[in-house]
Amino acid sequence: MQALQELFSSDAGLASLAVIAFMLSMGAFFLRYFIHHMHLDEASERARQQARARAGVRSNGDARPGR
Repeated sequence: MQALQELFSSDAGLASLAVIAFMLSMGAFFLRYFIHHMHLDEASERARQQARARAGVRSNGDARPGR
């Protein structure tokens, strides 16, 4: 109980709380940011593959025979 009282009442305890809150917020932001950009990369790769399929290009860069 003394530790919690010290954490919420002293300058050092409040600074520690501020740092902990900042680090948790930063972690949540980066997690959201990275997941969002991973989904964007997947969507752009799918669109690129679909465009190549419509153009008749194989994944190794060779054109399909007969086109």
